[in-house]
Amino acid sequence: MVLMLDTRKSLASLWLTLLVSGAFPACRPSTTGDRPRVIAELREQVGELPTSIRESSGVAVSRRQGGILWTHNDSGGENRLYAINHQGDVLDTFRVRGATNIDWEDIALGPCPERSGECLYIADTGDNFRRRDSVSIYIVPEPNVSADRPRDQNTQPARRVDFRYEDGPHDVEAMAVGPSGEILLVSKGQRSPIQAYALKPDELFAAELVLHPINDVGMSELQVRNPWVTGAAFSPSGDRVVVRSYTELFFYKLVGGTLVQEGDPCFFGASEPVGEAIDFLDGRTLVMTSEALGIHPGPITLVRCPIGPA
Repeated sequence: MVLMLDTRKSLASLWLTLLVSGAFPACRPSTTGDRPRVIAELREQVGELPTSIRESSGVAVSRRQGGILWTHNDSGGENRLYAINHQGDVLDTFRVRGATNIDWEDIALGPCPERSGECLYIADTGDNFRRRDSVSIYIVPEPNVSADRPRDQNTQPARRVDFRYEDGPHDVEAMAVGPSGEILLVSKGQRSPIQAYALKPDELFAAELVLHPINDVGMSELQVRNPWVTGAAFSPSGDRVVVRSYTELFFYKLVGGTLVQEGDPCFFGASEPVGEAIDFLDGRTLVMTSEALGIHPGPITLVRCPIGPA
């Protein structure tokens, strides 16, 4: 039997087969060498994404509109943002003015570059075959959500920030925006080492923007493959970063522009073979969304790991 693991869909099919066969019990940590890891204290599915959101590749928790999550579809989707509740009900939708969805891979909330309220940052940074000469982040003020009007409103015009990586193209599915407007990008690591890149708020106004790697992010092999990075987020306090793979969470402190790992990786199970999104609900609890897999809708899951207070 030959297993073709070159594409995400074939790997997802393999993963689903392993889950059904019981090869991966829901909460058993994998063992690679003697690397320690901990088990999530909480892993609870609270909702499912609707059929209109089959490729949720990013999620952001609204801080000023209680109970609202922002998400979007992956490459090939429209330039549309979805405001949903934690159960997965779509409350409102918005088309991002001036934006194109080449390969939207993550979304985060942070201060607007002009420091005038909260903005949504959309990472159009996907590049599966590492062919894009430059990639983009779209920045748009967070819209006000209303379930009492027709959907598909337009956002305010988006600011587009184009940039490239000093060490060549990368597939980047993880972006985190801190409370001071700093941006962290982490490469997926599918075809090269996992690298982190940082972007300061004042650099968003540069005419030409080249990002340099700040870290070789140390993430060891998992059971089936390397722990491809699919999402990241800053804690509300800004002193912790979480980076997710398909089965584990890695926590870091950003110290002097360097990511310093905090504690052991947190294993949450193999229930999200195409899980790509994460954000903090509070200092300890995280929310994750996943792409759909076959006939199974993408789940919305709460996770809490045994780490120190944020």
